[in-house]
Amino acid sequence: MNGRCISLSEVKLFLKVPEITKILLFLLMISSYTCAAGRDVYIMYDSLPLSSGINCTASLTEVHPSICPGSVYKLPDGSDASNAGIYSFLLKDVNGCDSTVKIYLGFNNDPGFTLGIDQVLCRGQSLVLNGPVVNVVSYLWNNGSDQPQVAAIDSGWYWLEVKDSDGCSFRDSMHVSMPGLSFSIGPDQILCEGDSVTLFGSIISSYHWSTGSQNPRLIVKTAGTYWAQVDIEGCRVSDTVLVTVKDRPVITAASSNDIYCAGAVAQLMAKGGARYEWSPAADLDNAYVANPVAHTRTTQTYTVKGTDLFGCSGYDSVQVKVTAAGTQKNIQMANAFTPNGDGKNDCFGIKNPATVLLEEFSIYNRFGQQVFNTRNAYDCWDGRFGGKMQNSDGYTFVIRVKSSSCTSKDQKGAVLLIR
Repeated sequence: MNGRCISLSEVKLFLKVPEITKILLFLLMISSYTCAAGRDVYIMYDSLPLSSGINCTASLTEVHPSICPGSVYKLPDGSDASNAGIYSFLLKDVNGCDSTVKIYLGFNNDPGFTLGIDQVLCRGQSLVLNGPVVNVVSYLWNNGSDQPQVAAIDSGWYWLEVKDSDGCSFRDSMHVSMPGLSFSIGPDQILCEGDSVTLFGSIISSYHWSTGSQNPRLIVKTAGTYWAQVDIEGCRVSDTVLVTVKDRPVITAASSNDIYCAGAVAQLMAKGGARYEWSPAADLDNAYVANPVAHTRTTQTYTVKGTDLFGCSGYDSVQVKVTAAGTQKNIQMANAFTPNGDGKNDCFGIKNPATVLLEEFSIYNRFGQQVFNTRNAYDCWDGRFGGKMQNSDGYTFVIRVKSSSCTSKDQKGAVLLIR
């Protein structure tokens, strides 16, 4: 048989009965050269006519087949053997000659490999699982890999099936778990200049901060990236927070005027923020706008808090003076003007507008037609009416103001337009 493995499903021997010993020797030879991994070998014999008077001599023959674990071996009586052991059979021919056959059934050697005990991995870790290398001809992992090793990076079951040179398969498995660890030191933070924030974790443990601190809480005043590490169930987990520091907004507050008479108002004005809050709010029409109207009857200082889009705030204040008698002075007016565009005396108006509580200022031509009107003491007439320059002529004006007793008072006069 040239030392190679054969596969037989049926072997018939045609020998004379006195040659039973040769039959058994051939059976032994068949066992040693047959691939016994899960295959059945049937040994049969037929006897040829013999002459009478033959004396039989009892004999014993032993065979040692091996099969794969989990396989069965077909015995001479047709039954299946799945356990290792010694099986004895008595062979008898038509002439009654006996010979005993002992089958020592064994299993092919188990590579004896194991993937090891179940493992617990921390998030981000991996484990290299190694298969056996001795007498192994193929590998098959649960993920389809045919390599001797794989890396376990997720939780779950991992198994490996190997096949040895005898064609036998063996399998082992391992469970890898990754605890669902949760740890946080909060969201990213935006600080305003001069403020601070306290960072703290979501669990009670020993802390290792990026600053070197081991306290559970960390007070932060400067911009930067801060992280903390803790040990949970044997795993070191971490979280990171970005802290940004913003400049505070520059807020400015102003008032349109002081108040000289009861019932008068002043408009407050603020800029530099995205939203505002004025105080005190009792005398304001709306304390949450940039330009509220103040109705105070006493001198008052108003403070405004302006907040930008990042939530940072700045402050400023403005005082509104209230004077019952006022500071009303005589109205100062010119008696002529020359609107020729030379930048000198081109516009006719009140020379001391800051000291005038103006109610109305009107100018009329010689026909009584109104050519100019305003309620702003700082406005002046440039000599135009309806978009056209008026002729040189004399014009009259009427100015109505609040008097020192806070009553209305009219002042009339004339002015000469010169070209």
